[in-house]
Amino acid sequence: MDSTLLLLLLTGCSVKFALGQQGPVFILEPPSTLVFSNTTGSQLGCSAHGSPTPHVTWITSPDQRSVTAVPGLRQLLGNGTLYFPPFLAQDFRAEVHNARYRCRATSSVGTALSREVTLRAVLTVPGYDVRVNRQPVMEGCNAVLSCTAREDVKEHLTVTSWFRDDAILLPGNTDTGGRFVVTSQGDLHIRAAKPEDGRATYSCLTLHALTSERRKSEPATLTVTEPTGSSPPRLMQRSEIAISAESGSDVHLTCSAQGSPAPQFTWYRDVNGWFN
Repeated sequence: MDSTLLLLLLTGCSVKFALGQQGPVFILEPPSTLVFSNTTGSQLGCSAHGSPTPHVTWITSPDQRSVTAVPGLRQLLGNGTLYFPPFLAQDFRAEVHNARYRCRATSSVGTALSREVTLRAVLTVPGYDVRVNRQPVMEGCNAVLSCTAREDVKEHLTVTSWFRDDAILLPGNTDTGGRFVVTSQGDLHIRAAKPEDGRATYSCLTLHALTSERRKSEPATLTVTEPTGSSPPRLMQRSEIAISAESGSDVHLTCSAQGSPAPQFTWYRDVNGWFN
């Protein structure tokens, strides 16, 4: 009888220990994409919990090779972070800076793999120039001013504000008359251009997403012409085929044309093949 009781007690103890174990669960999982500048460097964080405490390592994807330190280019920190320090352009290595990684958390209970991270380092040159791009506009028509830069920089820039002389125009806001609008794409639209719009100066302020560098363009003027005779509407700006936006954010769908008299605009929405 005693031996039977002892066996039951030992069995119960064993079950209790097994139930107390937990496989690795991620607390911090790396993003699916990381783009950074070689002048700033970046890092991928990863942490997990479980019982027993899991060991966090990194592997390449899809071949699942263990990631090791590369002096001056890639470091494995004790807290599970994969660190990429700033580096010179000549030290770029595709297998380090243009690669795919996964975080791996392992314990005696099991293994968990994070989502795949696509890492891309962009070689940036300190400093960049932006300028205002504009076309002449007929009085009474809508003018469009855009902020532009060289191609390798433009994709990383966000227009944070426009200046009309000393007045600041912010995205999503309009002036009291509703004539000046900074769109979600960063363009400045001037509704029903007036002669005085041609006497003001315009400049844009940008923010580089990778380096946090800010640049302001040189002031530019807008040419406002007086209509002569009649002319049919002519589109001045190609419409975007697709626009991506976060849920809950504002989006501007723009259409700009010139003509005499000033064109009127109508928008239609395609719903299951029907326009309304």
